[in-house]
Amino acid sequence: MKPIEQLWKSFENLHPKGTLTDFGVWLIKNDQPGKHLTKQPVDLENSSIKKKVSGKMTSTDMVGIFISRLYRFLRMASKDLLAKHDIASIDEFALLATVLVHPGMTKTELLKQNLMEITTGSEMLKRFVARKWLIEQKDKNDKRITRLSLSAKGQQIIFGCMQTLDDIEDILFPLNAKEQETLYHLLNRLDAFHSEKHQVKQVSSIIS
Repeated sequence: MKPIEQLWKSFENLHPKGTLTDFGVWLIKNDQPGKHLTKQPVDLENSSIKKKVSGKMTSTDMVGIFISRLYRFLRMASKDLLAKHDIASIDEFALLATVLVHPGMTKTELLKQNLMEITTGSEMLKRFVARKWLIEQKDKNDKRITRLSLSAKGQQIIFGCMQTLDDIEDILFPLNAKEQETLYHLLNRLDAFHSEKHQVKQVSSIIS
């Protein structure tokens, strides 16, 4: 695999005036998923990209750290906003949003799709049912199966959350349109890879 420095030089030869955003788009169009990420320690300190990575961490290591931190930032930024609707976390919001888009899922299907532990997710669902946000109905063809849908109250809650969360988009993602598109394509490719690996639906297929 080529180290990122070599890829940057190849890009620079083709596009002397290209930016880092253009570099990201070029990687998406010309590389296989994950091909440009080297597992060998790379020295970005002295690279022409001017990115600094401490120690011997690889670019892949840093990507993992960045994604993890962004998730934590999202949890922090959304906590108080969701609390206005009696939602405790972004995970609770995700469960309800999934049922909104795909009513009729079983508990097992819902929790698997949201990559959530059975115990933790089941407790959340119990609270939703108790608050009359979720409706449990037996499957018409197999009474052993229970399917979930949102009640009118549940729909009101989730739509209220969506409207409230619009307020944090500019705070969390201060990127221009081109940068947002680049980030979207990169994350979508990663989601496609891991969704197939864990046998769950890709996010883009759920909300499209």
